[in-house]
Amino acid sequence: MKKLILVLFIPLVSFSSFGQSQAEKDDFIRKNKVRFLNELVKTVSLNEGKIQKTISGNVTILKALNENNSAFVYQFEISDDEAVNNFKKSKLSKEKIDELEKYGVSPPPVDYKKIAMDNKKLAKIAVDFNIIFKWRYLYKNKIIKEVIVYPNEWND
Repeated sequence: MKKLILVLFIPLVSFSSFGQSQAEKDDFIRKNKVRFLNELVKTVSLNEGKIQKTISGNVTILKALNENNSAFVYQFEISDDEAVNNFKKSKLSKEKIDELEKYGVSPPPVDYKKIAMDNKKLAKIAVDFNIIFKWRYLYKNKIIKEVIVYPNEWND
């Protein structure tokens, strides 16, 4: 997925910035932001319906959305009651807790935002194109957790 995002991203930024005014650069980014968001949605949509294992439990990839041409939204459905409680309480899955306890480590609360922000390639895209990234976790069509990362929040 990281390589795919990078492959989509490279053609958009491989222009010469020499001799361009800031207004021209801003216009280029504005025009290509929507194109990039739509391509990202199309690419991620190929994974709809697949089960993804997370640190709090299994989720099903529902869909990717371009929200108002300013945000990329990744929606997941949680069908397992234990996973729902884990997400609500920012807990690890029982499997992960058992794994940690074998080594005498107490499980810390899960910081979903910090986990999302560890992706350096995603951070570059978010900052360069001024894109908001959102991860929505749904249970029975209701949002139980939403992680939002604004472009100015990404780690350097």
